[in-house]
Amino acid sequence: ILHGYPISKQLWLKKFLDITDDEFRKAWEVDHMGSVYTSQAAISYMIKQKSRKLIFIGSTPALSGYKYGHVFVGPKAANLALARDLAQELGEYNIYVNAIAPGTTATAANLATMSSEEKEFLGNETALKRMVLPEEIARKVIFLASSDSDGMTG
Repeated sequence: ILHGYPISKQLWLKKFLDITDDEFRKAWEVDHMGSVYTSQAAISYMIKQKSRKLIFIGSTPALSGYKYGHVFVGPKAANLALARDLAQELGEYNIYVNAIAPGTTATAANLATMSSEEKEFLGNETALKRMVLPEEIARKVIFLASSDSDGMTG
């Protein structure tokens, strides 16, 4: 099972004091609680099979903080913590739980809505001085879902 939640540019840039209760709740309900509910639904089957993989998608701002994305970082941080907790609980059943926290991703949707300045700014925030490519994230997820990552959890 792979968990993640997209967010609009408008909501990403919204100032903390301008974010409504409903916007915060939706992000928590979709991203974090969606991850909780789908994990709960799948784990009993995974325990019976004694081997499966849960993969959560976090975000670098959930680890480092950021001046934008306030509605986004809380649920992402909670998902990263949940992945670590579930890895501890489910290891005895040979269930591997991992998470990745990619930076800004150069998706078609992101690129279509960003100005040249925004693309440059977001790319320069990383050590590699560029945005992450979707296929780079996909390869990490494929690795974590494969037997090549057996022995890695948490």
